[in-house]
Amino acid sequence: MPFHEKQRYIEIVARDFVQSLPENQRALICENPSCFLSSDLYGLYIRNHYIDPQLQEIAFPANPDGLSRDVLAAALALLLPEFDAENLFLQTLYSLENFSRVRKLYREKYGCLPKAMIEKHVHLWYREGEEYTFKVNDRYVEGSYQCIAEITSAIWEIPKFLESAEKLGIPREPLLREVKALEEVCRPQGWDGGYFVPIQVCLVLFPSFLDKQTYRAAQDALCRCLRERPQLASQLHPNYFRNKKLSKLAFQTKKA
Repeated sequence: MPFHEKQRYIEIVARDFVQSLPENQRALICENPSCFLSSDLYGLYIRNHYIDPQLQEIAFPANPDGLSRDVLAAALALLLPEFDAENLFLQTLYSLENFSRVRKLYREKYGCLPKAMIEKHVHLWYREGEEYTFKVNDRYVEGSYQCIAEITSAIWEIPKFLESAEKLGIPREPLLREVKALEEVCRPQGWDGGYFVPIQVCLVLFPSFLDKQTYRAAQDALCRCLRERPQLASQLHPNYFRNKKLSKLAFQTKKA
C-alpha cells in the first residue's frame, strides 16, 4: 500500500514503534528524552525496520535520515503530552542532555514539571511556520540555554541557600562570589549544553564553618559531578580540591 501523505506516514510509524517498546524503555525515554531524540541507535532502528523496507511504497519526497528524525519526534510526543513534535524550539530544547537533567531535578524538587518556564521560552523564541535555517537553529539553541538557566536557578533557590549559609556563619559576599562563579561553570558554551552542578558544592570552599555531615554531603555531591563531568576538574577553582579525596579525584579525571 503506497503512502502518499508524509504526516500520516509519520504518525503510523511512530505509533507502531511506541507500541513495540517495553514499558521500562518507555519510562527511560520519558525520564531522559534527550537520549532518545539524539540517539543514532533509535534513528537507525527506525530506518532499518520501517523506512528502508518501505521506500518503494513511499510516494512523497523523503530523506530517510530526516524522516527518521521526524518519526522520533512524533514518538516522543506520544510518550510526553507536553512535547509538540511540530515545534522546532521544543525539539532543540528536549534534545539537550542538560535539559533532561534539570527537568528531572526540578520535578524531584517540586513534584511537577517546569511547564510555565518552558511555555514562556516557547513564546519568546518559537515562530510558527518559520523555515529551518542555521540562523534559526542558533536562536533556538540560545533560547534553550536560557530556559535551562532559568530552571537551574529555580532548583538552586539562591536567596534561600545564602540565608541557610549565613546561619552557619559563612560570610555572604564571599559565598555569593562563588555562586556566581559556579553559574559561569554551569553556563552552556557553544554547542556544549552545560552541566548542572548542585549549588551545595560551594560549601566545600568553607570547611571551617561546617560540621562533618554537611561537609561530607557537599564533598560527595562534587565527587558525583566530577565522575559524570570530568572537565569540571579544570573548570572549577583549585580551592575546591584542597582535601585529599577531592584532589585525588580531580587528578584522576584530568589524567583521563
